[in-house]
Amino acid sequence: MGKKIREIICPKCGSTKTTKQEHDYYKCNSCDTLFFLDTADITITHLQEVRMNHSEVSKPVNKQLIVIVLVVCIAAIVSFVLLLSKDNSETKNEVVQKNTIQVSGLKNGSIETFRLKDKRTILINLVRHSKFIPNGAGAIATRGWIVIHELPSGKIIKQDPFDVDFSIKGEGNTASSSIHWYRNKEQTLFAIVNEYFIYRFDEQKLTMVDVTNTYFEGITALESGVVSIKLSEISPSLLRVATNNGQVYLYSKDLSFIQPEIRYSDFLGRRKLVDKIYNLQKMDSKEVREFDFTRVGDNTYPYRLVDYTIRKQEGSPVEVGIFLSTTKSIRTFSEEKNIVAYTDFTKDRTYFPDSKVLGWDNEGVIIAIKMSRLQNEPYTLQKLKYEDTSVLWSVKTDWTYINKVYKNVSDAFVLFTVNKDGLILLDKEGNIHHSINLDYTFET
Repeated sequence: MGKKIREIICPKCGSTKTTKQEHDYYKCNSCDTLFFLDTADITITHLQEVRMNHSEVSKPVNKQLIVIVLVVCIAAIVSFVLLLSKDNSETKNEVVQKNTIQVSGLKNGSIETFRLKDKRTILINLVRHSKFIPNGAGAIATRGWIVIHELPSGKIIKQDPFDVDFSIKGEGNTASSSIHWYRNKEQTLFAIVNEYFIYRFDEQKLTMVDVTNTYFEGITALESGVVSIKLSEISPSLLRVATNNGQVYLYSKDLSFIQPEIRYSDFLGRRKLVDKIYNLQKMDSKEVREFDFTRVGDNTYPYRLVDYTIRKQEGSPVEVGIFLSTTKSIRTFSEEKNIVAYTDFTKDRTYFPDSKVLGWDNEGVIIAIKMSRLQNEPYTLQKLKYEDTSVLWSVKTDWTYINKVYKNVSDAFVLFTVNKDGLILLDKEGNIHHSINLDYTFET
């Protein structure tokens, strides 16, 4: 028996207007419903209804668009990673640029004290750090910094680079760097750097100013150019200046004095020069009481403590003492015109080598002495009374070496450097207050 043919009707809206799709699927032309026929009983089964407002049913996925979106996303991620990597690289470069070094200001510094106009005392340290340049055929690179401490606290109040080309050196100077301090009669502080540059300390800005090109301005004898500057051994008021034409002069800006250097073997000529300088200084000099240790006779010891009065010009260069290590006898002091008077301060006592005068005040003189000649004998600090040279106080230390003494930088204390604890601050009652830290950290 044949099958009964039924009219295909949309199960949703009842319309007979349908279009056959593939297999047994049909689509209603009125409501866009998609349905199929069950071949077993020709039952109409409602498969899906899609209601679209003036649009097509379920458009197929655009694979090309997906690929484009993925490519754009990947490109964005790669760009972000590269940018992040660049930022990290720049950060690392900044860290490298801010590397630091540790420098001992005691071993690698040149220290001087200075009394400001407001009566405060400061300590100035010009610190250098040298290193060999890789593949530089033995060349050395040196950098400098200026560090200023407030005294007596030791607090650092300024720390800046000291911009000087240490590769430039005066004639005959073979040191990697050198600094020598001196003052003029107005107490202006100068530093001779590498025996070529002259720097002046600016009290207002607390910095060093290069005055090399102006210091010798107008001096006809030096017009060929200066190639070396040193402190003279003949007089603490003179600079030894060598020129490009091979001449060497002795020069004093304060005294408006310049003349060719006298040969070391010309003793009489050097003696006359000392007398000439003495007469020029006489108007600007004053008598000052000081103390020093000196040998007696030709022996290396014993030493005696000498109390003397000297006529000094204001601003005698720093680091130049009145008594040389070649002094043979106390009697030679009277031959120096600047020595007004002298006496053996402690006539009943002699001292071992390496004895030091640390300072003095209205009450007495402070000394550092050793009690024996043993190699590692530590220093004993004492204060001796003026009237009878009796010991006012005595302090035993463990220091075996005292390097430099900064005498009477203040009415209240003395400064000196030792082998172990650095820069020592000692008040005039014998109390060791603290050691000023001279270990610095600098950015390179």
